[in-house]
Amino acid sequence: DAALRNLPQSRFFVLAFGRPELHGVFPRLWAERRVTELKLEELTRRSSEALVRGVLGDRIDAATASRLVDRAGGNALYLEELIRAVASGRTDALPESVLAMVQARLEELDPESRRLLRAGSVFGQSFWEGGVISLLGGRKTPALDASFGTLVDRELLFRRGESRFPGEIEYNFRHSLVREAAYGMLTDEDRVLAHKVAGEWL
Repeated sequence: DAALRNLPQSRFFVLAFGRPELHGVFPRLWAERRVTELKLEELTRRSSEALVRGVLGDRIDAATASRLVDRAGGNALYLEELIRAVASGRTDALPESVLAMVQARLEELDPESRRLLRAGSVFGQSFWEGGVISLLGGRKTPALDASFGTLVDRELLFRRGESRFPGEIEYNFRHSLVREAAYGMLTDEDRVLAHKVAGEWL
């Protein structure tokens, strides 16, 4: 908003995405700007089927494709996770909710990668390599580097180009549900200790 206010003569365009609760949290956001708001609707059945076929092709029969589309109910993220599950051979017991779907995906990871995600989730949607190392009570190792690489390759995390803290590598969860699923794997006792350590590191 400040950039738009301060650069009225510049060719400057902002594209922003937000959930419906955005208006409750920031009721006056861009109130003085010329905003065009588009509400994203659910994926149509035809679009959902095209996505399933586009990814899985002939590896999936019509009945399974239809089941995936019905289960996702137009939710693009859920459909993506269902497609991933089928592509990895899990077709019988598909979780009923998006969060359960993401948690099932995390359970397939090696223990070190799951530990890393749980540690990162304590910081929020973004976290730093040094913070994770501090939480895990260790030091940087080839195994830790490999886990970061695995999580980026599996599209659970992405590495930011610039970090908020100079000299620190910053990562982001690809989706808030991935962070929520990882955070939900912590016990209450672990959360208390982890937030204390994270606060000290920050």
